[in-house]
Amino acid sequence: MPNNIRVAIAGVGSCASSLIQLVAMAKREEAGQSLSGIMHEEIGGYRVKDIDFVCAFEVDQRKVGLDLADAAFTEPNIAKKHIDIPLQNVIVTAGPLLDGIDGHLSQIIRPAEQARQVETKYVTKKLRDAQADVLVCYLPTGSYCYRRSIIDPGSPKKN
Repeated sequence: MPNNIRVAIAGVGSCASSLIQLVAMAKREEAGQSLSGIMHEEIGGYRVKDIDFVCAFEVDQRKVGLDLADAAFTEPNIAKKHIDIPLQNVIVTAGPLLDGIDGHLSQIIRPAEQARQVETKYVTKKLRDAQADVLVCYLPTGSYCYRRSIIDPGSPKKN
């Protein structure tokens, strides 16, 4: 049996909420039960339940400082709540704001002050400290910083 996949998330929005809920559902399922809507329940020996969230970045002040389970349902997220997510013991940290918030998002997102100070090297350190294998980037903008972070030595090499 392979080791679990240690996943970091950049952008704890509605899409991330759906993924976090799916993983929680998979971990609750009994052996032999299938997850509805999953095309391939196993890929390369890994199953959805083998995902462990280890780090999360966000720029919205309403989510920074929360456990990932709570941030997944915090406004402005609009993903449907299918289940209660158990605490993940992953505190959402401020990610870099970099190129700002443009267009309609500027009416929705409330930037955390910390996000204006965060640099790429901070992201690299957090990923390394969390021993993340994979970084899932759900950002509409600003992904350059995260791409730079994963090419630094000791950081996750998959995206």
